[in-house]
Amino acid sequence: MSVSDLNRYFKYADDAYLIVPYSNASTIPAEIAHHSSWAANCNLKLNPSKTLEIVFSRKRLLSPPPNPSVTRTETLKILGITVDNKLTFSEHVKSTVTSCSQSLYALRLLRQHGMLETSMTVFRVTLISKLLYASHSGWGFTSSAVRSQIEAFLRRSKQLCYCNKDCPDSESLADSAVVVLEC
Repeated sequence: MSVSDLNRYFKYADDAYLIVPYSNASTIPAEIAHHSSWAANCNLKLNPSKTLEIVFSRKRLLSPPPNPSVTRTETLKILGITVDNKLTFSEHVKSTVTSCSQSLYALRLLRQHGMLETSMTVFRVTLISKLLYASHSGWGFTSSAVRSQIEAFLRRSKQLCYCNKDCPDSESLADSAVVVLEC
């Protein structure tokens, strides 16, 4: 529970996120003290080195003054998604595509051992899933340059026969991920 009704507090397992609008930035120290007190009452301790602040703002607006007890950052990993302060998701896509590219080595080993169909199934189940993870939440914020990184990876994977030639493009895959979530 947050101190101010304008602020929102979200928890997932051992992660907690406090969302504070610009107009309410002055409440951040009280919120941190409140949550620290709550943690102490529950025999827990907040880890100051993991307490980070990211500010999302329009270009023309000034950022609120930094909080002395919190490190301000330009990127933050939230439930496996790297979010940047401009909501471009470029760093997330770059690291995901890099990780998927490194996984192609394991698929090459499967293929070398005569398991072409298995490697294609593994590609679809693991790498496509990794590319689409939380795509519904950030896809609309991505630029065409960021999307082209995913498209280039899929094109290369098709050329190397890691996925079917009829594998949809990244836009269609993202749309199908949204449709599945809506059902």
